[in-house]
Amino acid sequence: MEDTKKRKSDEPSDPGARTKKTKKPWQMPRKKFSSAPRINPGDAGIWATCDMHREGQCTVELKDLFNHYADLIYGEVTTKNAAVMDDIRVSSKDIEAEINREMHNLQNSKQEAMFVPVKIDVQCVLFFKTREPVEPVSFVHRICSDAMNKVTSQKTRHVKRLTPMTRMGKATDKSLEEVAKAVLAPAFHRDGIPAQK
Repeated sequence: MEDTKKRKSDEPSDPGARTKKTKKPWQMPRKKFSSAPRINPGDAGIWATCDMHREGQCTVELKDLFNHYADLIYGEVTTKNAAVMDDIRVSSKDIEAEINREMHNLQNSKQEAMFVPVKIDVQCVLFFKTREPVEPVSFVHRICSDAMNKVTSQKTRHVKRLTPMTRMGKATDKSLEEVAKAVLAPAFHRDGIPAQK
């Protein structure tokens, strides 16, 4: 029996010298991004593709690019909010009231952002939600035409493709018909032109 090749335990022969394993109570796994923005039916936005493992850098580049073009195209909307904030700062004498206003503005800044990046668990793909004054198709067309004509000096290093989405919908027959009517109606179903099947 001495020739058996069983491994001997490295544990000490004294049972009191063993280290006890502690069991942790089981906890419900929580979702990582429960409070993060999500893509919902009816949303509009811009899909972007980028280099692998460069999603963070691409997000920063796109935020800068989108805000630059938003100031160019929809300048009165974004500068209007900044002018109101400057008037409030100049007119206020009370420091506490100014601090309270700043805290309120910081809380509301996420709601008022024109472009909100949405975290997606897909490599090389990003999505930015857009809010009302931005029309994704014409916005992306302007960015691409300026890049083609070399009008702007804004450069992006990791962005590969921009795809505008006018409206999102669920993957059901009813939702697909609703989205198609809303998106395609201005282009195909004009007054005086009969519908064709």
